[in-house]
Amino acid sequence: MARAAGARVTYVATGLAGDEEMRRRIAEHRRRRPPEWETVEEPVAVEQVLSARNESGRLLLVDCLTFLVFNLLERAGAHAGGDGRRRAVLARVEAMAEQAAASPAQVVVVSNEVGWGVVPETPLGREYRDLLGEANQLVAARAQTVYALLAGIPLKIKG
Repeated sequence: MARAAGARVTYVATGLAGDEEMRRRIAEHRRRRPPEWETVEEPVAVEQVLSARNESGRLLLVDCLTFLVFNLLERAGAHAGGDGRRRAVLARVEAMAEQAAASPAQVVVVSNEVGWGVVPETPLGREYRDLLGEANQLVAARAQTVYALLAGIPLKIKG
């Protein structure tokens, strides 16, 4: 989609290299990106990146909401309590979704559907799964077009 758009692409990377395996994944992602794409590595303040680069003729590719929600959840910390964390994370996702919807740039947000998988064993894992589901719904509600990728096949589900 980004290549076909014919726009200047800014790739907004939200993943953090917390261990060697993730460092390898990030390096592979960097290697596969076209050299003309601008890359901004921002694990939490994605709405600020979208605001700073909101001009027509640009495509902002946010990869991905899954990591963004995890990073926000981790930063919200245990001191906020479950509902406090949830509200804090969803407020930031809401800000990003609003910025994306208002932007003259085309914004593409990549995410994972973790609710189709195994139910996590831990309370924090279940909290994350549920929170990502809410974040996905929030972003999809504001999006003009939504695709699900199933077995590598894009299925248009909205727009």
